[in-house]
Amino acid sequence: MQWIEISIVCERVATDEVTTLFDDYTDNGIIEEDVKNQPNLIKLTMYADSSFDMDMIKADLEKRLTEDNIKIISIDTDIFDHRCLRTLTVTAA
Repeated sequence: MQWIEISIVCERVATDEVTTLFDDYTDNGIIEEDVKNQPNLIKLTMYADSSFDMDMIKADLEKRLTEDNIKIISIDTDIFDHRCLRTLTVTAA
């Protein structure tokens, strides 16, 4: 079994907008985590089915966040399976 993990760190005030974008890729809900020593930031994580293309999801989310003028701190994507872990990290400038 494989799945894609996508995590976005953004300003807390953008939580609703970002989670709405995740709805296109998951029905499993979203994990919200505080960012240590950054009370204005939140980490939002979702798990998508591996039938999606990880790079396509990342590119789509980046494009839509930019179009909506939502500042992101980082987007992390991982592919998990029982044999390996592949990680790609992108940090916004």
